[in-house]
Amino acid sequence: MHEAQITFLICGSDDQRWAAYAFDDTHFDEEGFGDETFSYEGVQDDPIARGKIDANLPIGDPREYFLMIFDIRLTQVREEWKYLVRMVDRGIIKKRV
Repeated sequence: MHEAQITFLICGSDDQRWAAYAFDDTHFDEEGFGDETFSYEGVQDDPIARGKIDANLPIGDPREYFLMIFDIRLTQVREEWKYLVRMVDRGIIKKRV
């Protein structure tokens, strides 16, 4: 079990001019968002969205983008918890046998 935290911020002056920032602190994993070089050619994965959104096809509405990121990251948290419960369950079963 490891501690992890992600902070996600969207700010701007209106719905047309906004920026999204994310900070990933996993305390155990040296990867994270990283400093990647952006290319306008081909598919460029959005690191905030864990590669599930093409950064070359931006989402214009900040609310829609926030909800998409929230869904992706909440799914990640749920999968991590499921994995943790399975590992604890396996440990309990092994000790019983």
